[in-house]
Amino acid sequence: MTNQACEAFEEIGALVAVGAADSQDQKALEVHLDGCTTCRSVLCAWQETASHLAQTIRAVQPPSAVRARILEAIKWQELVAPRRARAPFTTIRFAVRRFDWLSPLAWALAGVFGGLFVWNMQVHTRVTQRHEAELATIRRALSEKQNALQLMAARQTHTIRLKGLSVAPDTAGKVFWNPEINSGILVVFNLPALPPENVYQLWAIPQGSSPVANGTFIPDSGGAATLKLNSLPHTTQLVNVFAVTAEPSGGSSQPTGAMYLSGTAAAF
Repeated sequence: MTNQACEAFEEIGALVAVGAADSQDQKALEVHLDGCTTCRSVLCAWQETASHLAQTIRAVQPPSAVRARILEAIKWQELVAPRRARAPFTTIRFAVRRFDWLSPLAWALAGVFGGLFVWNMQVHTRVTQRHEAELATIRRALSEKQNALQLMAARQTHTIRLKGLSVAPDTAGKVFWNPEINSGILVVFNLPALPPENVYQLWAIPQGSSPVANGTFIPDSGGAATLKLNSLPHTTQLVNVFAVTAEPSGGSSQPTGAMYLSGTAAAF
C-alpha cells in the first residue's frame, strides 16, 4: 500500500476514533487494516487520544449562535430538498442528539489540532526567517571579501606599508589604495587593546593638507582588524601618508591621541 493511501486511511481513522466517519469509509478502513499494521497502530493511537479527551474534558453545550445556525440549516434543507430525498424526522433528531454527544470531543480535538497547526506554522516561519537572515549575512560577507580581493589585485592599486611606532612597535599593517576608483582597504595586525572609551581611527594625509578622517575600528582579541576606506574628497586623493591613532569613541575631526601606525605612500 502506498504512503498516500495510508495517509488517506489515517485521516479516516481520526474520524472513526471520534465517531464521525460514515459507514462506507469505516468499512473501507476495516478492509485496509487487515493488511496494514501501521494504520492499525495509528488507529489505536487516535482511539486512545479520543478516549483520554472524552474523560478529561467537561461536557459543554455548543455556543447558542452555532446551535442556531445548525438548526436553521436543517430547517432550510427541509424546505429546499425534494420530498423524496427528505430525511425522516427521527433521523434529524438522531443527528442533533449525535451532535450534542460529539460536540465536546469535536471542539477539544479542533482546539488541539488548531493549536498544533498554528504552533507549527510559527516555528516554521521563525526558522525560515532565521535561515534567510543567516544566508543574507553570508552572501554579504562573501560579496565584501570578493570586492576586497578584486581591489587588492587591481593593477591600479598601491600598497602602503604601515609600521608600528614607539607606543606599539610590534604592530604592522597595510593600506591597499586605488586612487582611480577612490577606494581602499586597511589591514592591521597586533594592535593592543584600547580602553572601552577609545577606538582606533585611520587618517589619510595628503601632501600639504590636513589629515582627513577615514573611519574608526576596534581590533579583535588578536589585535587584527580590517577597514574599508571612505572615499576622499577629489582635491585630496593624492595621499602622501596614512596613519592610525587612538581617539575617543565616535572618532575625532582631527588627530588628538597617540599615533600607533604610519606609512608613506610612493608617488602615485
